Amino acid sequence: MCAGVSAGVSAAFAAPIGGAMFAYELSKPTTFWRFYMIWRIFFCSAVSTYTLSVWDQIHEDGFSEPILLTSAGTLKFGDLSNIN
Repeated sequence: MCAGVSAGVSAAFAAPIGGAMFAYELSKPTTFWRFYMIWRIFFCSAVSTYTLSVWDQIHEDGFSEPILLTSAGTLKFGDLSNIN
């Protein structure tokens, strides 16, 4: 459940670290949290952010152009649209 919550939050805000920390904060009153879970949840968040970025690039450009890892949106970890 924590991995799903963190994946959704990180994909929505393009912030995998924030998604992992949000899942940790939600589960803090419980006792099931272990340290190794944070790395698994962060990995899940990073994969969801990357997958959403790839699908967004496909949606914008279509299949006519190849997916490039050098594209501005593919490897982003945070929203940089407000920075000038």
